[in-house]
Amino acid sequence: MRILIDASNLKVGGAIQVSLSVIKQLSSDKYQDLDIYYVVSENVYKHAKQFLKKDNFEIITTDIKTIIPWNKGRKRIKELSESYDVIFTIFGPTYWGTCGARHLIGFANPWIVSQHSIAYKKLNVIRRTLTKIKVGIQSYLLWDPFSYYVTETEAIRKLFIKKFNCGNDKIKVVPNCLNYVFNDLHAEEINDKFNLRSLKCIKFVTITHNYPHKNLSVIPEVYTELQKLGVNCKFIITINENDYEKQSDIFKSATLNLGPVSINDCPAIYKYCDILFLPTLLECFTASYLESMKMQLPICTSDLDFARTLCGNAAVYFNPLDAKDIAHKLNKVINDDYLKDKLLRAGDEIIKQFPDHISRVESYISIINGMNYVQK
Repeated sequence: MRILIDASNLKVGGAIQVSLSVIKQLSSDKYQDLDIYYVVSENVYKHAKQFLKKDNFEIITTDIKTIIPWNKGRKRIKELSESYDVIFTIFGPTYWGTCGARHLIGFANPWIVSQHSIAYKKLNVIRRTLTKIKVGIQSYLLWDPFSYYVTETEAIRKLFIKKFNCGNDKIKVVPNCLNYVFNDLHAEEINDKFNLRSLKCIKFVTITHNYPHKNLSVIPEVYTELQKLGVNCKFIITINENDYEKQSDIFKSATLNLGPVSINDCPAIYKYCDILFLPTLLECFTASYLESMKMQLPICTSDLDFARTLCGNAAVYFNPLDAKDIAHKLNKVINDDYLKDKLLRAGDEIIKQFPDHISRVESYISIINGMNYVQK
């Protein structure tokens, strides 16, 4: 079988980590009978180049400009796609087209299938309008009734089916998994790189960019409510310094900003914090939940479907728009050792249900083998 792996549209974040994992696993001897060729963006290449051979990849970065018919990158990927049995776009939408029944497309954009999410209410009128236009374009580029799709949770799969009136057999679920950096960790060897032990207070951690749907703007109100409850705390965050400087004085008082961090730094942050705080309003999948379970941190997060699908009984849930409710739930976890132990034990069981990098790629290949396409 000849497979074209398309990672041309991936720029940042978790998508880069997934593409690295896929390329690394497919480069193993187990898949030597497959004829695999990669089209990768500049950023994917920087992370995955050690697993690529000089004759099995091209660097082509695609984006919205690539939809222009005469774009060189678009024409080249189209040309390549005609030579392969199957095309696997790790995360769509593509900006060069789709290939019908020969095409498997990963999906991890909850904005497209969550038109009524409260996340839209966090945007001002102009930004909300622009986001809806952008989402409309992405939906158009993403959906092909003859292609196959794969997403990371059952909750998103159901929304996808509803949004596109998609057949059950056209979209499968392959969950995300922990990054390699969390494998074979020895807690005693994890250094306090950020000197977090010097903070003699409760430390809530949120490792994320400051996107509107991450809802970090609720922190000052939650901090004020926690102070009323007598809780001495800091919110440990990882946002861009320019973003941080624009925040209010109370936001700065409530937080310690470490700035953007690499995945390699995450174990050290989790180890020296007390509770994962994730007030997010919209997700497909966030690795923070699995990472916290692995690092034995209790989870407090938004009472929304995507969170309950991933965390089950391993989290305490709050209304992400109600600072008083959030503060009381956080305070409950701080003061209830039995609850904390219960959450951690539940997390230990849940994390066992998620695949590792090997089985995730096996699942992708299994889906490809089940696709109804005509071999070249």
